[in-house]
Amino acid sequence: MLKQKLWIGISALLVLIGMAGMINIFLHGEHVMGTTNYVPWGSLIGAYVFFVATSTGLTFISSLAHTFKVHKFDVLTKRMTLASIATLLMGFVMIGIELGNPLAMVYIILSPNFTAPIFWMGLLYSFYLALHVVEFYFQLKGDHKKINVISPIVLAVAVAAQSTLGAVFGMAVARGYWNDAYISIYFILLAFISGLAFVSIMMFLMSKADVISKKTKDQISQLPPVMSKMILGLLAAAVFFNVWKWIYTLSGNVPGQADAAMLMAGGALTLPYWLLEVGFVFVVPIVLLLTLKKQQGLALMLSGLSMLIGIFAMRMIMVFAGQAIPLNIIPGAESATGLREFSITWSEWATFGFGVGGTILIYILGEKLFNLNLEDDHHTESEKSGEKMTNTGYKYAR
Repeated sequence: MLKQKLWIGISALLVLIGMAGMINIFLHGEHVMGTTNYVPWGSLIGAYVFFVATSTGLTFISSLAHTFKVHKFDVLTKRMTLASIATLLMGFVMIGIELGNPLAMVYIILSPNFTAPIFWMGLLYSFYLALHVVEFYFQLKGDHKKINVISPIVLAVAVAAQSTLGAVFGMAVARGYWNDAYISIYFILLAFISGLAFVSIMMFLMSKADVISKKTKDQISQLPPVMSKMILGLLAAAVFFNVWKWIYTLSGNVPGQADAAMLMAGGALTLPYWLLEVGFVFVVPIVLLLTLKKQQGLALMLSGLSMLIGIFAMRMIMVFAGQAIPLNIIPGAESATGLREFSITWSEWATFGFGVGGTILIYILGEKLFNLNLEDDHHTESEKSGEKMTNTGYKYAR
C-alpha cells in the first residue's frame, strides 16, 4: 500500500509536468497540440469528457444514499462528493487549455447562443459545480435535511449536463460517426460506469489505509457484492448499445459513419479499439468479476483500473474517429479525399497528467482538512443534541 506522502509526491510530480505542458501550449499556441484545420478537436476534448463524466458517475453513487435511500452507500457519500468536485475541476482545466484561453469558457456563458448545446453544457456544468460545493458543505455540517433537498437537484443537473455533453457530439450532423440520437443516453451510462470504476479503486485503497476507522472499513467491506452486480449489469447494457451501434452502422451505410467504423474494424484504430476499448472496458472486468468471487475487493480494484484506462482510450477513439473521415459538404470536392491524420503530443499527455495529479492532490487535501468519516459526523451531531439520533437509516448513540 502506497503511503500518503508517496501519493502526494507522485501527484505533485504529475502536476509539475502538466504545468510544463500547459505553459508550452500557452507560449507556442495550439499548433503544439495534435490539432489541425481538419481535426480541430484534440485529445484534451476526450480528456475533458473523461473527467466530467467520471464526476457525474461519482455523483450518481454519492446520491444513492440521500436520493435513493440505499444506505449501504452512506459511508462513501462525503468522499465521493469530494472526488466528484475534484474530477469536475480537472475537467474544466482540460477544456480551458483546449480552448487556448480559459477565459473563453466565461465568454461562452456571457455571450449565449441558446440554440447551441455547448452553451447549455457549460451553463449546466457551472451550475452543477456550484450546487456540488453547497452540497458538500452541508455534508460536512451533517445537515441531512438540507442534503436530502439538494442531493436530488444536484443529481438532476448532473444528468442534464452529461446528456447535453452527449448532444454536443450527437447533434454534429456533418460528423456521421457522432451523429446519433442515443449518444446522450450512452454518455450517461458510461458516466455511471466511470464512477463505479473510480469508487472500486478507492474502496480497495481505503480498506488498506490507516486514515479511516475500523468501523468505516467494516462498512466498506459490505459493498463489493453490490458493486460487482452493478458493474456487471451496466457493462451488459453498454455491450447491448455497442452491438446495435455496429449493426446500424454496417447495415445503414450512413455517410461518414461506416467509414469511421472501418477505422476500428481494420484501420488505424483497430488495435486501440479492440485492445483498450473492448478488452479493457468489457472483457477484462467481466472476466475478473466472474472468476475472482472470493477476492471481490481485489477484483473490483483491478476491474476499476482496467475500466478507467479503457474508458479514457474510448473517449480518445471517439473524438478522433469522428474527425478522421473528411467532411463531404460538396460531393467530389478535392478537400474531401483521404483520411485526416491525428496525434497526441507530449504537451497534451502532460496536461492529462495534471488532471490525474490534481484530482489526487485535491482529494488528499480534503482527507486532511475535513472530517469525511460517517460515524464521526453522526457522533458529533448526537453530542450536540444530547440524545440518541437516527439519521440516514442508522442509529448512533452518545
